[in-house]
Amino acid sequence: DDASDKSFETFSSHWWKYVTQFHEKCVTASKDAKKRFGEECSYALIDNLDGKLPHLSNDVKRCVRDHHTQILEEQLNNRGGKDLVLRINGWKFEGALDADSAVRAVCTGFHPPMPQACKDIIRDLGTHQERIFQTRGISTASLIGLILALFVAMVAVLHFFRRLMSKGIRSALRSEVMLEVGRAVSTRGSGADAYSSL
Repeated sequence: DDASDKSFETFSSHWWKYVTQFHEKCVTASKDAKKRFGEECSYALIDNLDGKLPHLSNDVKRCVRDHHTQILEEQLNNRGGKDLVLRINGWKFEGALDADSAVRAVCTGFHPPMPQACKDIIRDLGTHQERIFQTRGISTASLIGLILALFVAMVAVLHFFRRLMSKGIRSALRSEVMLEVGRAVSTRGSGADAYSSL
């Protein structure tokens, strides 16, 4: 049947409904296998959608049976994003790949109750982060010293700027005075010549 061998890359609104409902209804913390994340919950959800799409469950099972290797190989070869990807219970971890975040994500992936080792690690991570925050912070004395140093630097810059401006103004004023004196002397000198010719 060529219809069942159609490419699985086509858009389907039913697929998106399934994906949305899968995340809402197939949770990792459920004790009921039909509601817990996995194959049985997936097929139960498909059976619920089957009323809208006759034979959907059989088509999906046939596709998985006949094409699962091809689909998985394509997924493996067409990875998106970074080379380093953390998957927890089949889900891609979207957070930062630092040790603290990864350990927290892995530990929250366990079914309740969380193992004691995880509880201990997460408790220790909390105290470790508090210590990092305390050691990376700036002390009050350092902050006051930094503010004083900036203030002294600003005062020094303003002092040198004032000296530079004063020197420039004195130089300009001296030039103006010299020009005025020169004009006055030349005017007086031409007046003295006029009197002598009389």
